[in-house]
Amino acid sequence: MSIDSKAFANSPDDTLEVYFTLNGNTEISREDFIENIVYEDYITLELMLKPTGNTSMPISAIGFVMDDNDLFKSISTITLTKEKLPVPPFTEQEIWNAQASSSYNNPGLIFNIIRSIAGDFSIPGEGYKIADVMFELNETNVPDNQAFSLRYDDFGAQSFVYNSDGSNVILSPFVIGDPDSGPDASLSSLKVESESTTYLNLTNDIKEDPFIHDVIVSYADSKIENGITITASPKKAGADVQINGTKSFYTTGDIITIEVTDGPETKTYKIKITVTDPND
Repeated sequence: MSIDSKAFANSPDDTLEVYFTLNGNTEISREDFIENIVYEDYITLELMLKPTGNTSMPISAIGFVMDDNDLFKSISTITLTKEKLPVPPFTEQEIWNAQASSSYNNPGLIFNIIRSIAGDFSIPGEGYKIADVMFELNETNVPDNQAFSLRYDDFGAQSFVYNSDGSNVILSPFVIGDPDSGPDASLSSLKVESESTTYLNLTNDIKEDPFIHDVIVSYADSKIENGITITASPKKAGADVQINGTKSFYTTGDIITIEVTDGPETKTYKIKITVTDPND
């Protein structure tokens, strides 16, 4: 899901966060998402607004486009939040007027939400549910892990003042599962050490082949059987790590190759050993 969004605020310094939640959560497991599907292929998300400064902020209108995606098929209904009028007759009334449509020039689902009561409506610091949006789904396409990003784009509404580059809008994703659970064959640490000396100790952002990590070890340690230990830990638990070329005794020029595999992804790391002169 991709959202093109803009918010119209009274002050150019105002910053508004726009996001969807499911039962108050911006991140939810695939199982919980499926549990909330009704009538076989419909789900309701809350459209939320929140000022990032955690203070009340006036807002005039908001518009965005949800681009084509494999999960959210169409907008079924939009149920707007009602507020009690502060003046007679003190009845509950919809603050916003919302319309949804589609366009051949702008593929996807277009939201146009404009205040329907005179004057600006202040969004409270803790956030505000502007509407419940029921979507029709392609139920068989619920992903295991995916972040549905919100993306800014300017598509009109010339009568309002706003930052046309979207700099006063923060667009937070709606997340199913763990998007970071994809293949990752990176190393989190790589060490070369003896009982008394650490020769190499790398963590994160470790360079892979064709880069070679040159390691100088002492002559004394090289002559101790299994005196040099090489350990490599993957970033992702469950990734397979194979260390090839290890020896009981090392000499200058020895190459140790570490291969890390996670699903279809494989990364290779190399260490080249240099042994010091016996007299050093």
